Amino acid sequence: MLIEGEMAYLAAERWAPDDMARLETALANMSREEDELGTVDEDLAFRAAIVAASHNKMGIAVYASKMPSIRIGMNMQRGVYKLLPKSRKPQGLKEHRAILDLIRDRKAAEVRDAIYNHISYFHSDLRRYG
Repeated sequence: MLIEGEMAYLAAERWAPDDMARLETALANMSREEDELGTVDEDLAFRAAIVAASHNKMGIAVYASKMPSIRIGMNMQRGVYKLLPKSRKPQGLKEHRAILDLIRDRKAAEVRDAIYNHISYFHSDLRRYG
């Protein structure tokens, strides 16, 4: 989704200490789950923390309005995700960690690219393994 990359870009430029704490907590919650990507709710909490850290009121409102559709799409993807080879699954969590690290390091352009790659990796894997 295009908006997620732009919100991550802004988050890298604008995050405050409380934003980083929310991002760390969201990632830690994802990491505790048995499947390597946590639950959809935890993934959405991580994404929402990125959007909130952007401090862009319009972006936050647009993302919130799209949340029901995003939730449906992610639930559908999670069902298909289980069909991928087990060796591929930890990659998602590594990508989330890299995204958080880029935001922390204020590498705005790099995190935007990382978000786009993260979103597209599932689709490329599905074509490759599906």
